[in-house]
Amino acid sequence: MKRSSTAHGLLLLGSLCGNASCEALFGGLATGNPDSCVATPTLCKTPDEICNTETRECEPALRIDAVTPAAAPFGQSVPVTLTGKNFVANMTLSFADKPAMMLNLVSESQLSAMAPAGSGSKATVMLDLLSPSSQRLKVSGLFHYFPWPSFDTPLQTSLPSSFRTIRSGDFNQDGRTDLAITGDNAAPVSIYYGQANGTLLAGPTVAFSSRPFGIALGDVNGV
Repeated sequence: MKRSSTAHGLLLLGSLCGNASCEALFGGLATGNPDSCVATPTLCKTPDEICNTETRECEPALRIDAVTPAAAPFGQSVPVTLTGKNFVANMTLSFADKPAMMLNLVSESQLSAMAPAGSGSKATVMLDLLSPSSQRLKVSGLFHYFPWPSFDTPLQTSLPSSFRTIRSGDFNQDGRTDLAITGDNAAPVSIYYGQANGTLLAGPTVAFSSRPFGIALGDVNGV
């Protein structure tokens, strides 16, 4: 029976390659091939291109310029929009290793998603964007979480029963906010000094010849 030349060719090729890759024999972009961007990084025109170590070829570089909104309250998932460059379909995105939901390609420069709920720190989190070609982009400084604001118990302070105008300023230069108040039916301007515990301490009154109709604050003597 006559053996085919094809069988001989396959047998010879198998003996040449053994367990090693035959990629270089067929001109493929092996790691050491000078036509591979892994071996020759200058093939990629940075910063617009990046070397994909999986395909060993240059491809458009991913970029994230902004996230809107740039923050979310602790424990709440919020819709966000990412603007950047070279976005494609079927990407994955995570915020501090938590996957984003409902990731949608709006355009080459815009992605929409639901940022996952986060807590524990007000520091910016790492964004991790992965393309189908295995190009990965990690960016920090664009998004963070924050706690809901809380308020102390209000402190009651006795003030004139009726007043017309209130202005605030640091009148005694102690680093705390003070108040100047004009009453509706009284001529003096009353000063109240802000205290370290959040209360107001009644200070001097400044009398005028008639009832004042407004207050303007300023340094009139340059002291």
